[in-house]
Amino acid sequence: MHNLIVISGNSVKECVVCSAIARRRKYITEAKDETTREKLEELSKMPSGLHKYLKNKNRSFIYYC
Repeated sequence: MHNLIVISGNSVKECVVCSAIARRRKYITEAKDETTREKLEELSKMPSGLHKYLKNKNRSFIYYC
């Protein structure tokens, strides 16, 4: 599961790069790039939040067993 979370985080970073390239090549407007980056920022928090949640859940489970 950890590997999938890492992969998803890296995929979001790749999308940020693709968005920047698209803006520089004028495939998208600067406003669209900003909107995309805001959404990607929100998405980037999800895998790390899930990882922290699962890590804490495992600790709690081990502690109580």
